[in-house]
Formats: sequence, C-alpha cells, structure tokens
Amino acid sequence: QAIWPQDRSRLGAGHLAGSPPRFPLFLCATAPRAPPLEMIYIFSGVGSCCRLPGMLCGACGNLCKQLNCNACRRCCEACSGGCSAFVARPLSSFVVITSAMSIAELVYLATTFQNEDLQKCVLPEDAFVTVSGWVVVQMAFALLNLCFAPYFQYRVWEKICEESNSEELLQDPEVTVVSVTKEKVQESFKSVFLHDFGVCFYFLALGASFVWSGKGYRWVMTDPKLCNPDGGLSFSANVGYAFAIVAVLYTIAWYCCGICARATEIRSGYQDVEQEEQEETKLSP
Repeated sequence: QAIWPQDRSRLGAGHLAGSPPRFPLFLCATAPRAPPLEMIYIFSGVGSCCRLPGMLCGACGNLCKQLNCNACRRCCEACSGGCSAFVARPLSSFVVITSAMSIAELVYLATTFQNEDLQKCVLPEDAFVTVSGWVVVQMAFALLNLCFAPYFQYRVWEKICEESNSEELLQDPEVTVVSVTKEKVQESFKSVFLHDFGVCFYFLALGASFVWSGKGYRWVMTDPKLCNPDGGLSFSANVGYAFAIVAVLYTIAWYCCGICARATEIRSGYQDVEQEEQEETKLSP
C-alpha cells in the first residue's frame, strides 16, 4: 500500500512542504523476500528430461491415430501414460539419477573385472580382501542402490495414497482425480523416512558403502597399472562416494527445505482413455 508523505520531515530536504510528491513511498515489509530456490532447478531439469519419453510416445500415438492404426495408437498411449504417471510421482528424478549412476558403476566394474591384468594385482598389507573381493562387494552395493530408489518411491507413493484416502474416493464413478497438496507429499516423505525399516537399513548400508569406496580407492591407487586398469575401479569408487552425497543432499532438500516436493494427483487409471476409444469406435463407420 502506497503512503504519500505530507510534511517536510517525511518528504526530506529536497521537497517543499505542501507540494505534491513526485513518487510514493512503499512499505518494504509488505513484500517479503522469497527464499533461494537454486537446487529446485536441478531436479526440475531432470524431471523435464524424464518427460521426453512420454512426449515422444504421445506424438507417436497421435501419428498412429491419423493413420487409423488403433493397435499402435493404444500401445503408444499406454507407454505415454506410464511415463507421465512415473514423472508425476515424487522422487522420480531421484530414481533416474541413481539408476543411471548404478548402471554406469556396474558396467565399469564388470568390464574391469574381466581384465587379465587385474589378476596380478596385489593390494596393500592393510587390505583384508583381494581386489576381486572388493569388486564383488562394490557390485553388491551398486545393486542395492539400484533397487532402493524405486522401493523408496513406491513406499512414499503408497503413504500418499493412504493419507489422502484416494482408494475410497476413487470408488466414486464421478471422481477420477484426487489432488494432493505439497505439504501432504512432504509429510508422507518424512513419515516413510523416519519409520520404514527398509529405508533405515539402506542408509546404514550407505554409510558402509561410503567407507568401503574410500578404502577401495586408496587400495587400488597404490598400484594403478595392475590394480586400476583403464581407471574402472577408481571410477566405481568415486561413484560410491557420489551416491552417498546425492542421497544426503536429496534427503535434506526433501526433509528440511521442501523445495523438491510439489503437489501431485492420483488418477483412477485409463478409464477416460478407454471410454474415449469406445466412443470413437461407435462413431467410426
């Protein structure tokens, strides 16, 4: 709200008393500063990349519709709906990031494990395993990381559906969408993070993976020529480090700041698509 000063003390020395002011004074307290949201752009960018397969499948469905190919159109629309539903769920960017990191780590570990020079590697005296043993344990941690992200997303989504009472609401034929607020999404994340045994076990294993990756990196770098051919094992150890950092930052962003949480919708499925297909079939000659 603008406040027009009326006397010399409020106008200042540059204005005459009684003369109309040339600009209003505004209360600064009425415009609170927004908190910085730099990290949200990272996750939004990943989310936009995740939408590309759904957009491509949707475009393929439209093309098949123009060609009167109903079988291909239904297949493309089903793929598009599945991709869109995945991206709309919380933690979709976390699933994509961790899956890409896990697959890359497993590929490097498997490729390096087949190298003949690796059999000649002798780790330092403080190493209590062989290099093959370290690789096997590191692959186990990578598989655990690959499986955890979808599990975490499923548990959070299950909690959201439970808290929003969506199963009962969607039994009404007139209700096809249940809207869930951002606050309820974040509360569901907190509840699963604090009370789910699988999540607790994973973060304990994540700490062990962080230590194991550090020891492995130090061991293989003592003789890089034989113990780290092509740099595959050092890369895998660094990915193990990065996993812990990504998981901790993602948890802080969701739990403390809430910049990643957003409102979402729970839909009844493909009932609208099926109804549209039935209507088009009736209208077609």
